[in-house]
Amino acid sequence: MAIKRMKFERKAAKAAALNTPSPPPEESIKLASQGVPINRGNSNQQQLSQHGLAQANEVGTRLSEKIPPSDGLKVISSSSVRAQQTASAIESKSQSPVEHQDDPRLESWAQGNLEGKPQSLVKDQINNLIRKNPSARLPGKGSLSTRPGESFDSFRQRFLSSIRGVMQQKANEPHKTIVVPTHSSGINLVHAWLAKGAPDDLSIKPEEMNRPYGPPGSVVALTPDEKGNWSANELDLNSKEPLDPSAILLARHGMTPENKENYTHTEGAQQALANIAGHTKSFNFDRARAVANKATEAGHLSEPEVDSTIDGSLPSAKAAASLPMHQLLAVASAASPTKRAEYAPLIKQYFGGSQLAGLPPDARDALTQHLHSIGLPPDSGATA
Repeated sequence: MAIKRMKFERKAAKAAALNTPSPPPEESIKLASQGVPINRGNSNQQQLSQHGLAQANEVGTRLSEKIPPSDGLKVISSSSVRAQQTASAIESKSQSPVEHQDDPRLESWAQGNLEGKPQSLVKDQINNLIRKNPSARLPGKGSLSTRPGESFDSFRQRFLSSIRGVMQQKANEPHKTIVVPTHSSGINLVHAWLAKGAPDDLSIKPEEMNRPYGPPGSVVALTPDEKGNWSANELDLNSKEPLDPSAILLARHGMTPENKENYTHTEGAQQALANIAGHTKSFNFDRARAVANKATEAGHLSEPEVDSTIDGSLPSAKAAASLPMHQLLAVASAASPTKRAEYAPLIKQYFGGSQLAGLPPDARDALTQHLHSIGLPPDSGATA
């Protein structure tokens, strides 16, 4: 009986999700922080998290390396706040002249009362609407949305009409690189349309709406072949391969506070920072840097976060005065330029003037070269 009751309660909760209002943002964020996947829907007022902003800046940097400076950059963005923030980051890194357009049609599907709720409660209703009742308008309005709920057909028509217009703009201006900051549901919608052959009636293969999509901050290249047939493939931002000049780039925005991945990142970042601090305090600087490199490559930490942690774990200049010379040099070498300046008087005391002069030539040359490399050359703090 208990099992039957639990099944009934889950079924009732799913049915109620369609008719009860969208929860306040703090409730959804709390669930996301516990690892619960949240259905954002439109939520066009939601901003990026701090890590999401870092992701957007990284996308901008990577794209700037792929787009020739001589090419113009056109950014056609969803009008959602998180997409606009992503667009701004991409534009700020560009080496090319930038043209910006906003297109509200590129916003994500407005799902009314279903927004901000656990995906487990709403995915069945969403799949049913896509496959069996696409013209049904969703009731209510999301707590972070300015759009009332809409039908799947309304979303499909407006979004794909915009994408088809972007394709036409690319045909008219083939020399420009076009980047479209948008949303995962829209990118899946493009996949579903292309899987049907990109028909003029904008019909789709519904099963493609459930395909796994790239993570926040990923980019999909929308590219035509010689016959004008379009395909969509995730772009490897780390690849040295040149960008296909015919491609349109669909950039998924970075993480938001309702991304459970945002909290997975936080846990990973905290562990990495603790490890970096521990290795630094033990003067195991090679190990600290190895952990830092791994964390930055994984996107858990930024270089400023690493530098701040290392600097905060190093001894003060007063404490460093009691260190052996080899440890003082290692500490100064591990520090950021700002922190390193605190050790400059000690470096001068230990390695300046007659101290260097008394070393064998090979050792003196090697030490002088190293002092140059860390910004404390003999002629500006440690005199030979």
